[in-house]
Amino acid sequence: MHTYSQALRCIALLTSLLHFLPQLAHAQEFDAENEKFPGAKQVKVEAFGLGPEGFWAEYKFDGQGRATDGRVYFRRQLNIIEQYSFTSRNKLQQERVINPGMNDRIQIFSFSYQYSPDSARIIRKTVLSGTDTMYVFHYLEFDRDNRPTKFTKAKGWSRKPNEVTELTYTNGRLTNSRLTEQGEKGAVIYTESYQYNIQGDLVKHHRSMSPPSPVSWFDGQGDTLEYSYDYSPKGPWTRQYQFFKSKKVLIAKRTITY
Repeated sequence: MHTYSQALRCIALLTSLLHFLPQLAHAQEFDAENEKFPGAKQVKVEAFGLGPEGFWAEYKFDGQGRATDGRVYFRRQLNIIEQYSFTSRNKLQQERVINPGMNDRIQIFSFSYQYSPDSARIIRKTVLSGTDTMYVFHYLEFDRDNRPTKFTKAKGWSRKPNEVTELTYTNGRLTNSRLTEQGEKGAVIYTESYQYNIQGDLVKHHRSMSPPSPVSWFDGQGDTLEYSYDYSPKGPWTRQYQFFKSKKVLIAKRTITY
């Protein structure tokens, strides 16, 4: 997994582009914009955090290994349908249907890009997330290596920012993120740090928040998650494990069909 992909996945998690807690994050352990599976027809991702009736997702691909369709299930029920397309510069456009067949809610993500004068790199990316009741504006800023360094989220047509995420890198890899969220009782700061294996996949993830919350899954000292992987002969990981009190537990599996 490349650094850029890891950074955008971090942004997706922090900005609620993935909605349904960490278990769904595992079920959607795939970055449609940047992670590609050349020659693959389908990838099925299963998450075991909620047992056999937990989350899983299925993705289909075009001839270049780019995702065209994603379907996310929860307890055997189709929960989300996503359609992906790409611009002439291979930049993602995305449409999501939530609760299909029941109370359908369509969410369209419209992306616009600002390039440097020589068109060599992105200097700003704006995402408009629209529903029938709310508009959310996402602004991403990039460094000279096209890595996202700052993310601002604003709601409503006033576009007043209510969340800011800052990302830092070491030796080309995302190593720290800091999310400042403005709430009714003041700012809450979430900090995270990341370590990777030689393949570039996340193996250690530390999380903390200030001030600490009595209902949070971690206290003021934070917590640390550790992972390991099995890999396919063609490169992508196929099994993800998490360590619980030194015990290695399978939490996600990817089945790749060529």
